[in-house]
Parts: sequence; structure tokens; C-alpha cells
Amino acid sequence: VVFEALCPFEDRAKMGHGDGSDIFSSIMYLLSGTVLIRVVNYHYIKLAPSVVTALSAVVWGGALMLLQTVNSDIAASLEALRDILRNFPELVMDYMLGFLLFAAAIEVDLGRLGRVRSTVISLALGGTFLSTLFVGTLTWLLLRRIVPLPFEICLLFGTVVSPTDPIAVTSVLNEKPDLISESTRYFVWCESLFNDAVGVVLYYGMLNFTVNGDAPVSDRLWAVVQVFLRECVVGVVLGLVMGYIAYLLIQAVSEPVLEITITVVLVGILEVMCVELGASIPLATICAGLLIGNYGLEFGFSPEGAEGFHQIWRFIDETLNSVLFLMIGLMSIYWAPDILGWGKYFVMMLAIIPISLFSRAMSITLSLSMLLWAEKLFGRKLRHPSVRYRAGTIGVLTWGGLRGGLTIALALGAIRNISTINSASGNIFFLMTYTIVVWSLVGQGLTFETACRLIQDGSYYYKSAGDTTNGIARAFFDADISVVGESGSSINASRSAHLIRGLTQGTILYSEEGSFSSTGGKEGDGDVAHNRYSSMAGLGELRPLPGINQIFKGVSTKLFNRGSMEVTDSEEEEEYEDDASDIVKKN
Repeated sequence: VVFEALCPFEDRAKMGHGDGSDIFSSIMYLLSGTVLIRVVNYHYIKLAPSVVTALSAVVWGGALMLLQTVNSDIAASLEALRDILRNFPELVMDYMLGFLLFAAAIEVDLGRLGRVRSTVISLALGGTFLSTLFVGTLTWLLLRRIVPLPFEICLLFGTVVSPTDPIAVTSVLNEKPDLISESTRYFVWCESLFNDAVGVVLYYGMLNFTVNGDAPVSDRLWAVVQVFLRECVVGVVLGLVMGYIAYLLIQAVSEPVLEITITVVLVGILEVMCVELGASIPLATICAGLLIGNYGLEFGFSPEGAEGFHQIWRFIDETLNSVLFLMIGLMSIYWAPDILGWGKYFVMMLAIIPISLFSRAMSITLSLSMLLWAEKLFGRKLRHPSVRYRAGTIGVLTWGGLRGGLTIALALGAIRNISTINSASGNIFFLMTYTIVVWSLVGQGLTFETACRLIQDGSYYYKSAGDTTNGIARAFFDADISVVGESGSSINASRSAHLIRGLTQGTILYSEEGSFSSTGGKEGDGDVAHNRYSSMAGLGELRPLPGINQIFKGVSTKLFNRGSMEVTDSEEEEEYEDDASDIVKKN
């Protein structure tokens, strides 16, 4: 903006620089700003980069809005910046989101995901839907005395702010990898990843229902069902098919650079195809990321390619994250509470944050309760034996439910369809969304470590092996997913209980039968160790996916009954043992 004031676009155009160089310059200025903030944060502030970047941009945006009254050039530059930020929904939804979610999905271990799959599904489906109802209803009641909005628009607002942003959650958790135990960390991470995909599909369905307000209710509901089917089914199938094709291509080459290039092109082509077919980009890229991050890394990549794969995608993830959070902060230039009135705005701001937190907590509690009720109803265990729910888990999930760029992108997309951002309803929609996003990033993000430690300090009571006493403090504050030992007792893997772990010196490991055992370990060990090749998760051993040659062999055998092409069980077992030994050497 300062450069724009010193050398306006008209002057640069006279020098032969057109729109293309202006767009490139804007990107370079954003990257330069993020690098400067991260360097300063690395040496002096030492907080989560995403939080510091967003907070710095909010301060910059506020300062520029004050300076625009003094300098007309800055006012013109701010208007040019608003023009760039108006493309924020398309930039996030159609371009950045796929790469960011793929980068998160490749780090998910299918074995560990299988261990908490019933809980993740319950929270992603039931939790997001219930949160939408709670937020929409309470917001509608709140705004009745401020600026009344239709109930449908309030529900649409609920779909915008209900899904947590895995990008924001991951950025905070990565800064404090030892803050919570590995089991709880994985629980929070997977829940945010999948409820994001469900939330986007729910948003598009509700947006379709709201926009077609003049049509009969039956037609609107059928349109919503069509949106769900197209977004979910096509997105999942597209992600798995394209991911499998990329897996085969990676297997067919042994060039590290080409292997990594295949994954980058995979995400790009998935985004293009999803936009063309109207499918869900989050679901497609998550499915492809799970396939490549598990089967591709184990059975497709060369050792050099696997190492470079993680480095390249970490670079992509951190760079896009930095730009995204900088743009989130710069969205403060749209902040115009004077349209609503300062008094009404502060009342709304003070009420919307508790509404968001209450809705999040209630949706988590009811979703987990429904899973327990379903177990009693069907008379069978739907959860893995290691999973236990505590009120502390609800507290960590509630406070760790951060919102980020995805929430703002959905809000701006909704505003375009229901009104303009300069209108009263559009401005209220944006102000409520931006208030929740800034609070979650700054308020919850900066205090997440403190909140986790307070919750876990309350769980100092330890239930030793064979002890059936149920401590009230432990039952309420335990923030971890407990682990069932061989004797059926509860063994906690809480990161905060260093003294307890120093005495027990035990690390919880998977056993061959799928149960857990406690073995000797050093002080501080408490995370759940995982063997990717155990049958613990109920998914069986992770074996290579069939390649082109296996597919052709199977088809030819069935069509022509050619015995020479059959593969015996002993040969398959010997081949798999060779693959497993190669992987062990590689690791």
C-alpha cells in the first residue's frame, strides 16, 4: 500500500507495466510481509506464526484505515487492496484450500485414524449439523432486537462458522507438538480435518436452499439433496480414482523430482475437475492425500523422493498458510461497525463469541453422547476399546476449535448471494464472522497452551493398574483419550503428569492381538506408539495397492483361465515379505 502511494498504478502503466506485473507485485509484497513477520516472530515474539501474522495484519489494516483520512493516496490504495481481497473466496476455495488440505491429509496415518474413526465420523457429521442449529437459532434470537435477519440466513451463518479450520488448528498444534498427548492431538487434528469437508458441503446445500427462496419447499429440499450427492459422491470418487492413478505413476518411475511433481499436479488437476463437475474440493483432496500419504509413501516413493516429498509439501503448506493468515488480518479494512452503530456492534460482539463457544461445546457433547447411546441401543461397541470420553476432552476440542480463512471465504461467498457487504445485513454477516475468526485466532490461539495445561493439571489424579476407583477430578478434567491395558484398567497418557510418568516409566504400545501393553520407557514417555503394520485399527495390514500388472493378470486369468498367469499364495506372501523388508531397511 505504501508503494502504491509512492508510485501509483497510473505511473507504472506509463513505464510499460500492466495488470500482470501489478498482480505479481501484490503477491510478492504479501510474501515479503509474511517473511518479515515470521523472522521477527522467530527471534523476539516466539508465538504461533499464524496468530502473529493475522494479528499484525489486523493492526496494519486498522492503522491504514486511520491514515486514509489524512492521505488520499492511501485511501486509493486501500480501495485497490479491497479489489484484490474481493477475490478472496475464489482464491481460498478454488486454489489454496486443496493444496492446504492435501498437505494436512498426507500426514494422517490410516491406522491411527481407524482407531478413532467412529468418534471422528460422529463429530464431523453430527457435531457440525448440531452446531449449525445451535448457532443459527441463538444468533436469530440475538439479532431480533438489533437488526432482525431471516432464520434461513442465520442458519447459513451457522454453516459458515460451525466447521473448524484444520489449517488454523494444525498451525497452532505444530508449534507445540508436546502440548497434549499424541492420542488427543490426533483426535483434535482428524476431527478438524473432516468436519471442515462436511461443513463445506453443508454450506453449499444451505446456500442453495436460501437463494432459491421463492421455489416450493419440496423443490428446494430436492436441490439440497442433489448438491449433497454431487459434492460428496463425486468428490470422494474423484479423489480416490485420481489418487490411485497418481500412485501408479509414482510406482512406475524412480525419479524423486518427478515423483513429487506428480503429487503437485494431482492436487491442481483435482481442483480443476472439481470446479468443472461441481464436486467438493476438500473431500477430493483429503481422499487423495490419505491414499498418497499412506500407500504412496510406503510402496511408491523412492527413499529420496519420500524425503523431498515431505519437505516440498511443508514448504507449500507454510507459505500458503502465511499468505492466508496475512490476508485474514487485512480483511479488517472491511470492518465498518459505524453502519450498524457502535453500541449495537459491541453488544453483538460480546454475545456472538459466547454463542460460538457454547454451540461448539454442546455439539461435541451431544455427538459423543449419541455415539454412546447408539452403542447401548445396538448392544455392540462402536468405538475402539482404547477410546474413553472425558469432560476434559470436550474442553480441549472446544477451545481448539479455531476458525480461519475458510470461514471468511464462506462468509464472503454467502454475502455475494444474499446481499452486498455494504448493506446492513451483509455488514452484520461479515462483522459477526470476522469477530469469531479474530477471537479464535488471537484469543483462543494465544491461550490454547494455557487452557490445555489448566485442563490437564486438573487430571493429576492417576488411576493405576488394577485400581477401579473413579476420581471426580480425573473424570471431569481428563483431556486425553484413555487407553485400556491388558487387565482392563485405564492407563492415562497425559503429557502433563511428568511425575507420574517418571514413576511408572511406561510407554503404551500396540500388541499383536490388538490390545495394549505397558512396557518400560524413559522419563517423559507417554505418547501412544503405533505400528503401521499391526491390525490394531481394524483395517488389517497395510499392503501395496494392486498395480497395472496385477490388474491385467487378474483380468486375463478370469477371461482366459491361463494357469501360467496365476500367482500362488506362497508367492504373494513371499513378495509381500520382500516389500516389508525393503520398507524396514528404508525406515
